[in-house]
Amino acid sequence: MTRLALVCLWAVLALTSIAPSAGASEVDSRVTQADALLGDSSGLERAAQLYRAYLAEHPQDAHVRQRLARALSWSGQLDAAIDEYQQILHVPGVEIERAEVLSWAGRLDEARRAFDAILERDPDNARALRGLARVHRWAGRPQPADENYRRALDLEEDDAARAEWRELRAGFRPRANAAGHYRGDSEGYDASRFGGSADTFLDLRTRIQFGLYQLIARGSVPDPVSGLNEVRSDRGREARIGFERSLSERWTGAFGVTHKHWRNAPDRWLADSRLTYRPASGGSISILAGRRDGFDATDSYEALLAGIHAAHLGVSYWRDLGRVEAFATTEWMRRSDDNSRYSGYGSLSFRLLEAHDLRLRLDTSAATNTHNSTLYYDPDLDVSSLAAIAYGLKLPGGFRTRAEAGGGYGKIRQDGDGSQGPSLSASFLLGWQRAAWDAQLSAVHSISQRAIRYKLTRFELSMARSF
Repeated sequence: MTRLALVCLWAVLALTSIAPSAGASEVDSRVTQADALLGDSSGLERAAQLYRAYLAEHPQDAHVRQRLARALSWSGQLDAAIDEYQQILHVPGVEIERAEVLSWAGRLDEARRAFDAILERDPDNARALRGLARVHRWAGRPQPADENYRRALDLEEDDAARAEWRELRAGFRPRANAAGHYRGDSEGYDASRFGGSADTFLDLRTRIQFGLYQLIARGSVPDPVSGLNEVRSDRGREARIGFERSLSERWTGAFGVTHKHWRNAPDRWLADSRLTYRPASGGSISILAGRRDGFDATDSYEALLAGIHAAHLGVSYWRDLGRVEAFATTEWMRRSDDNSRYSGYGSLSFRLLEAHDLRLRLDTSAATNTHNSTLYYDPDLDVSSLAAIAYGLKLPGGFRTRAEAGGGYGKIRQDGDGSQGPSLSASFLLGWQRAAWDAQLSAVHSISQRAIRYKLTRFELSMARSF
């Protein structure tokens, strides 16, 4: 249940429990008129004005001040409501109402402390347990949220809380995934990965994933006898196990181990890790590190056969500001042939129309290598920029689609020679989601003109089911 829905539900319950105030307010027409307006959202502002006019003459009337705080909270003036509640914490029931409004205002740390204080005095307060469960859920702490929902429902049945608990646990169901990926370029290098994986949860903080994939790589290599290039291919298998754990409210860690077995290329044990921080202001910052083989670290079949592998370390940042989305990443990669690669990428996406998913995306990237290799593409400098327009659309039957087209310009420098030219890119995505099923097909095709014309095509297909 959303915070807005909870506010509405609480408003209905509170209206049925309003009792007459003591003293002058029993006969004051302003209070009577304000009470009558509480049942209509359009009258909340006027009700608050009437309560304030009365309280200007009777500032000690705590019951009317409580009604003013309710009217303010129901109308969305949450901080003002909290200030009013703060003045009458001695009134029975006000402390828990204030804690709930703190949570609706997104002041989750304050709300948690308020609910904890109530539960320290009254451990079996089901309403406080429900409020604390919601605070943990909204803060991204599923394990304590689950525990508090369970305790609250054991003490007192509540339809809204039970529905929220079911929704919380539904996000942690086992999941089976099937996926395929293909990339091919105009240099004759093709790489495919397809297979399946399964996700399950050891608890609401820890996810474990097992994956098995088939690998195919094809490209040109020099014949050892004739010296002429000939097309060869290799097949391999990939097995992976990965773990992801919520370390705290803000931190998440992940670690995975992969083994790749090839018919011709060397076998490799590989690893990947990620540490993510989500600040209170929103977005995420991630540190990534690991070890890749030539299949993922280069764009060359010859490099794969030669056993090229690499260690990498990177940092990425993502932030969604509503109509603007920002992403940036930088990476250092050290290959086994002592060639280091430094790269950076930045993207800004602007939502052009509020009512439609029409976006303008601006990208820029740069990469440099410390050495030159004859096995894979490693220019001294590669810089490019791109501007693209994307449009997304929801279709009947659970389908969604997105198309994007863009163009840009870039330049490279290698062995002292430089070249520059335009770039074009087009992509298409088709997705489908219904009940426990989720499927997605995407395609990307790009062309860049530097010293030569280079084309790259990618296809991805995935299907997943939750149980």
